[in-house]
Amino acid sequence: MKNIELAELLLTRIYDIAENEGHGSIIDLMEESQKFGIKDRGKVDNIAEYLASQGLINADYSSMGPLVNITGTGAVFVENGGNTGIITKYRHEPQSFIVNINRSINIHGDMTKSNLSTNSSNVTQIVENTSEVTALLKKISETLEMDSSQTKEIIEDALKDIESLKVQLNKNEKNKTVIESLLGMLSNISSISSFVAQLWPLIFT
Repeated sequence: MKNIELAELLLTRIYDIAENEGHGSIIDLMEESQKFGIKDRGKVDNIAEYLASQGLINADYSSMGPLVNITGTGAVFVENGGNTGIITKYRHEPQSFIVNINRSINIHGDMTKSNLSTNSSNVTQIVENTSEVTALLKKISETLEMDSSQTKEIIEDALKDIESLKVQLNKNEKNKTVIESLLGMLSNISSISSFVAQLWPLIFT
């Protein structure tokens, strides 16, 4: 993956957190980078410097790494899909950007072609329905109910998909294929795509 694509991917992650926690939130970029398997401090610093030079984020530097928050320009940049196409790919298939290996998250090969996988049959990929997942699902439902850009039928179907997702997550034996399919369908609705993208790493671990 090119550095410019990586920069846009991390900017999207910053945007998603800001949408969920508030646009004044200060985000540890090193911590978020590691969730995508990026552990090179120098690379993360360079990405922060680049994004800041473009006016997309504000950045300060601590001993642990860049502390950032998104700017209005950065938010609009993400909402417009960026320049490289990586944001659109991430929105459509967020699961293909993260591979879970023995509970540590790593980039695996060509991220646009990779799949969720493990190198051990003992690794559990689907977590219990945590409070964070529950809160996100509630926010998704509320956003859908206020979404005037979609037809009534699309909203009703999406809300049914959310209920189906809740049922799957509460089962003792969860159907990974069904969960992935439901998340995939929900991610196609623009008003909630950023929230759905946040669900993937919370559900699959």
